Amino acid sequence: MHPNVRGLCLTIVVASFATAGCAANGAVSPVTAPEAKVAASQKLPPFDIYIVGNGSGLVYEYTSGGKRIRSFSGSGFYGPNGDAYDSKDKLLYVNDGDEYAISEFTKKGTYEGEFSDPGEDTEEITYDGPDDVLFLQASGLFKLTPSGKVLADNTTYTNASLAFDPSDKIVFTVINPGSSSEVAFYNTNLDYLGSASIPDNPGRLLWNTANGLLYAMSASNTMYAYKIDFKTLTLTPVRLSGSFPGLNSPRNFANDEKGDVIISDEYGGDVVAFDSEGNYISTIAGDLADPWGIAIVGKNEP
Repeated sequence: MHPNVRGLCLTIVVASFATAGCAANGAVSPVTAPEAKVAASQKLPPFDIYIVGNGSGLVYEYTSGGKRIRSFSGSGFYGPNGDAYDSKDKLLYVNDGDEYAISEFTKKGTYEGEFSDPGEDTEEITYDGPDDVLFLQASGLFKLTPSGKVLADNTTYTNASLAFDPSDKIVFTVINPGSSSEVAFYNTNLDYLGSASIPDNPGRLLWNTANGLLYAMSASNTMYAYKIDFKTLTLTPVRLSGSFPGLNSPRNFANDEKGDVIISDEYGGDVVAFDSEGNYISTIAGDLADPWGIAIVGKNEP
């Protein structure tokens, strides 16, 4: 059984700010956080990205180089937000906001139908490729098959975000948003394993599969990064050299195969790419109506 780490003492390091750690006796002692490796190249690898326009009711497909391929819509979209790409069945799932349905599209944007959203108020969806299941973040957490059958749920907490580490099979969310915010850990059956306090009221999480770090964007648009010990469910802050500049209202994250961080900036109307250190690379799409969900599809997929 995993320990509950709700009382974890945690101090953050961002950019060039100082840091402190928790000594064994509970006193605060200075520590040096490990440095993250700087990205080797400031060029995005080739991929396509699906961008959900919450304000337009459309889904846009762009290349990583910024070329728009197509746009499409579901059957009477209300206010689409979260999305996820199923690499097994080559389907894109788009949540239609609030208690509405989840729509299915082929990779080329053909509408395939919909199934009922079990979560209500779903904002984020992620796909677990090896297990061929979807996770939803809503009033609680939900695990379901790509056809919409609910396999598990946990509604103990109201969750503010969703991230998933497919290697260690851990689901992350932000719970108790506000001054007492915590990052909570769940297994893939959505059993609660423990949580760790986190400052600055993070609103969005991303598990970066390339470098094994958990990123958290705070309410003040400051990005933090953590290394996780999955045996003790403890977090170690990691210093970032960049600052993810120029964001207005970051809404969703994704990362490419190299570990670059792609962010939809809802009120800014842009989808912007940074390296894993937070240095600006490029703007993939601009002047969109409230870009929200983003899902990346590698070019090597048929």
